[in-house]
This record gives sequence, C-alpha cells and structure tokens, in this order.
Amino acid sequence: MKIIIAPSKTNSLEKIIDKPTRSPILPELSNSLLEYLSKLKKVDLAALLKIKGKILDETYEYYQLSKKNNMIIKAIDFYKGVVFEQLDLKSYTNEQIGYLNERLLILSALYGPLKPNSVIYPYRLDMTIRPMGINLYAYWQEYINDYFSIEEMIVNLSSDEFSKMIKDQKCFLNIHFYEQKGDKYLKSSSFDVKKARGQFLDSLVKSRITKRHRIKDIEIMGYAYSEEKSSEKDYVFIKKSLDT
Repeated sequence: MKIIIAPSKTNSLEKIIDKPTRSPILPELSNSLLEYLSKLKKVDLAALLKIKGKILDETYEYYQLSKKNNMIIKAIDFYKGVVFEQLDLKSYTNEQIGYLNERLLILSALYGPLKPNSVIYPYRLDMTIRPMGINLYAYWQEYINDYFSIEEMIVNLSSDEFSKMIKDQKCFLNIHFYEQKGDKYLKSSSFDVKKARGQFLDSLVKSRITKRHRIKDIEIMGYAYSEEKSSEKDYVFIKKSLDT
C-alpha cells in the first residue's frame, strides 16, 4: 500500500542543508527540467511561471543555487501547506517515521514521486506549466506508471492536478470528504478538504494502517465513513453540518 499527496506552494527553508555532502539522487527527467529552469533569465522564468516580486526572486535563487549544489532539503521539511501542517512529525515514533517514509509519496512536477526523506533542491513548478513547451503529464507518464506498477492499492489523498500524473488508476482508493446539510451532501470547502487530508494521513501514520478495512475506522474533524455513499474505489467520509 502506498499513499499519495500533492506538494504545496507554501514552503520553508528552516531545515535547509546549506553544506550538503552529497547531491540529490534524481530521475534523469528531473535533471533535464532542472537544467532548463536554472538556465532561464529571471524575466523568462517570471513569464513561464507567472510569478513576480519576492516569489520570483526566491524561485530564481533556488534554481541558481541548484547549479552549485549549495542548498538541499528533505521533501517533508520543504512543503508547509495545510496538508503538511496537520502532520505531528515531532511526536512520531521511529516506527511511525518508518511507516511514513515507506508508504507516503509526494507527487512533484519537477521530481516525480518523492519519499518524505528524499533530498531535493528547493523549487517552484506545477503541472500546468509547460517548460520547453512540454506537457508534464505526458513527460512523466511512463516513469510514473512504471514506478507504481507493482502497487495493489494507492490511497489517494492528492489533488486532481497531481493524482492525474498516474494514468493507470485501477488500484486507486480515492478518499472523499462531504458535508451533510439536511438531505444534501455537499463537497467540503477546499481548505477543509486539505485539512482533512492532512489529518487523515496523520491518522494513517499513527496507527500504521496497511489494511483496507482499517481505513474505514478513521474519524477526523467530525468526518466518518459512510457505507451507503462509498464504493470499492471511493471511500466517502461525511460530516454533519451544525446547521443541519
């Protein structure tokens, strides 16, 4: 069993390794993208990524430093979005950290599937960008499908943007979060879904769950498994609204 989540645009360099003793071990596909992005002038990087100001300055510096191998960081320390904020990393036991590094994969437009302890260069890139004019879904497709080809179950806690990197989704177990208001079942807000995904992942890690039936037992933020609304490929967790 593997678990997939999306990366976040919010990041932190608090745990940067500024004197690395080794370079990240990257797929050749990553190296090609990294080489291209690091050669772009700042004005061209701004146009490609549609960014400006402080974010542009930081992103440009990331790619320049990658050429010198001057700055690397573990993936789990780099991403700091809502999902990642829900992980109680400081309290995890060695066994739980082992589970996290064995089971979790962060899907990245630049690096492909990343383990939490994978060492990377800081970056900014999403799947909608076309570096060198290429479609990143097509670019990663063969590598990604080979990577996940032996998996019997992939618990999908990722966004649509990144889960689509895996074309063959027959082994997906999609996790959905809905809010019940009277007789209506409404998709939860984007923020609540991200928070729920993070807390769901945290529960998986703390209980080191590997069996499908145990996933149904998770309850977070008032969300509980709905047998009626769920199917073999889609597990639906419902929270009753306070104003139901």
